[in-house]
This record gives sequence, C-alpha cells and structure tokens, in this order.
Amino acid sequence: MELKKRYRNNFGRKINAPTMAYKTVYGHYPDEPLRGRTEYPKKIWRGIDVDKNLKEEWLERLNSLNVEIRSTDEGKSNERVAFVIFRMPKGKDKFYKNVEENLKKEKDLHVSSDIGMGNRPRICVAKDIKVGDAGWEKWWNSLPEKIERAYNKAIN
Repeated sequence: MELKKRYRNNFGRKINAPTMAYKTVYGHYPDEPLRGRTEYPKKIWRGIDVDKNLKEEWLERLNSLNVEIRSTDEGKSNERVAFVIFRMPKGKDKFYKNVEENLKKEKDLHVSSDIGMGNRPRICVAKDIKVGDAGWEKWWNSLPEKIERAYNKAIN
C-alpha cells in the first residue's frame, strides 16, 4: 500500500506540514509521519508559537505577501527540513499550479503542492537545511521575494 494512503488510513487525516515538507525535499514519505509539534524552542510572534530562530523580519515579510502562510519550520535536522507552506488568497486557488511551476524555476527550492485542510490547495517550499548550516540565513532572507515573484507572475 502506498505510504500516503497508509498515512490517511492510519491517522484519518491529511498529511501534516512537516511530513509534506519531508516528501517535498526527498521525493518520498518518511517511514512514519513526523509529529507536527516538537519540543524545540519557540517564541511568541503575533500571538502564535513560531520557531525561536526565525527572525521577526522574515516572519513580517512572509506574512505581508498576498498568500496565506499556513506553517513554517526553521529547519532542525535532516528529517525536519526548513519550509513554508502557504495557500492562495480566497478566490485565487485556480492559480496555485502556476505559482508552483514558477517557484520550481527558482534556485535553491524544493516545491510541491497538494490539497490540504478545507479541501484547498497548499504549496510547500522547502530545503534540506537547518539552523547553523551555511546558507541558512540567505535562504530565509530570499524566500519571501521568491514567493512574491512566483505569485505575481502567476496572477498577472
């Protein structure tokens, strides 16, 4: 049985964000779904828990985009990769495949999409990079611009 079906059958819900990010980077599901919540250090940003090492400036830039940010992870290990998952704004779901294809043209990104909660498409942008790795800050610094460029190109 395909792992995705096993995940849905065993857990009765859609694939969670860290598991989707893992598959986006490595091209296959991990042996077991990754837990959504971890014990890694967090901070409160705009009333929600976010990974401690994500800079306020990155969070502000990501959340000022025309897309709806659904989940982030700073990147903690080879298994728990860095990622952002987002949805299109209401009324723009029909453009998600175009945004995905535009993002796939960007350097340094792994990209995939599926249907998430509320039966709406979601896009995952990820990289097998973690806090402290060379290029980690550069990746996070450039990510909002890459998402914005892909979105604007798709809807215009």
